[in-house]
Amino acid sequence: MAETIVLTGATSGFGAEALADLAKRTDKSIIVGARAPERVTEKHGARVKALPLDLESLDSVRRFCADLQGVSIGALGLNAGITSRKLGTTQDGFERTFQVNYLAHFLMVQLLHQQLAHDAIVVTTGSGTHDPEEKAPPPAPRHARAEWLAFPERDRQRDRFGPRAAGRAHTASKLCCILMASEIARRYPSLTATSFDPGFLPETNLAREFPPFLAGIVKLIVPLTMAWDRTGKVATTAPAYASLVLGDLPLTQNGAYVAMRGGKPIEVAPSALARTRDIGADLWGETLALID
Repeated sequence: MAETIVLTGATSGFGAEALADLAKRTDKSIIVGARAPERVTEKHGARVKALPLDLESLDSVRRFCADLQGVSIGALGLNAGITSRKLGTTQDGFERTFQVNYLAHFLMVQLLHQQLAHDAIVVTTGSGTHDPEEKAPPPAPRHARAEWLAFPERDRQRDRFGPRAAGRAHTASKLCCILMASEIARRYPSLTATSFDPGFLPETNLAREFPPFLAGIVKLIVPLTMAWDRTGKVATTAPAYASLVLGDLPLTQNGAYVAMRGGKPIEVAPSALARTRDIGADLWGETLALID
């Protein structure tokens, strides 16, 4: 049976372009989880199918995975994500950015693990903003403690200023996604796990929850605060992501962190926190406790 590619975050931004690229480059079936399945149009052909998936609801994640019962999965691209100007809480009681960007995807890995092919590929989406050495505008993570990220009010060091707290929630969630890829590689060595930093893409609508005038300012200012090669274009980022999902990019290690640099995907070292094995192992155990 031909193995299926399963994607999240493929209805807008570079994820949508990556889906189009994948539909052209492979004859495998592709299943997209999306809040608006109708946005996956028929232009990709009958091999591309969309199913309802709302990452703000863990019950929706469970239904989506149940709908995939019996599907042999050759690649899992966990790309969906949000950024916000303020912290929020999902119906499950967890901080919204943490759940959408990381926790819901972690649950998907747990529920679909038995359906992953022996040599399946898992790609999570991180961000260079997780690394304080990048000196990006959002504040870098202080830690990767799942309980404190899920329930910020329990974190004694939490930011009191709303936008700053939301910015750190985003960068911390991306750190968690990078650590998750590393732990998948360590715990399931037959799988190939990678985390991907798409860089800053002014064309995308990641800041869609910001007021339009503020989103416009962000697009103008952010590139000026970062190294020149951190700003990219969807036209180059999408094919690079598709190549990771297809296993077409040579990597030196399982659990690699691949970042777009000057329009090219380069294997680089993530932050010191992301390289600390005990932090990844602790995050894995604490996250399991959250979804138990």
